[in-house]
Amino acid sequence: MTGCFSGAVGVAVYTPAEVLKCKAQITKDSAVSYRQMIPRIVEAEGYRGLYRGFWATCMRDIPGWGVYFYSYEVFKKLFYRIDKGVKPGQSRQLVLDLIAGGVAGSFSWLVGYPLDIIKTIIQASGTPPTIRQVIVSGYREQGLKYFFRGLTPTIVRAFPVNAATLASFDHLKQWIRHDHKHSDGVIEKPML
Repeated sequence: MTGCFSGAVGVAVYTPAEVLKCKAQITKDSAVSYRQMIPRIVEAEGYRGLYRGFWATCMRDIPGWGVYFYSYEVFKKLFYRIDKGVKPGQSRQLVLDLIAGGVAGSFSWLVGYPLDIIKTIIQASGTPPTIRQVIVSGYREQGLKYFFRGLTPTIVRAFPVNAATLASFDHLKQWIRHDHKHSDGVIEKPML
């Protein structure tokens, strides 16, 4: 639930950045800056233009962030159970957390990737299509394959990025809390 909530809050904050990124990727003018793009978008579409694709982004990120954080905890628990001798603060714990983070990041992209395709098309189009229009035209064009174009490089990138992100967050949190000094050796386990 907290992962889904953070996804919902995040969407409100970073949708304009996603719109700018998509517009920058398709612009033919290589010298255009975000400072120039924002007034162009506002002039053409109003401030709503900065939130183009908002609902598709919500559909991607609210469940996506929930899957991301939950699967990280589940994979950590699974890996800790497999390696019964791991204790907090050990290098083996860091390795297991890195693997769990990489798998969780890749898994969340696998779940949310079709909606990322839809969001990107809406945000990059001249006249924004609806979510339904993107789904229907994409499916007619290539079937289900349409919604998974580019998934492999995304997952290849997601594994190391999310391994580093989630494991470093966890270990910094433990260090701040001094969890590594507990004498009982109990590792926090997620609720399933």
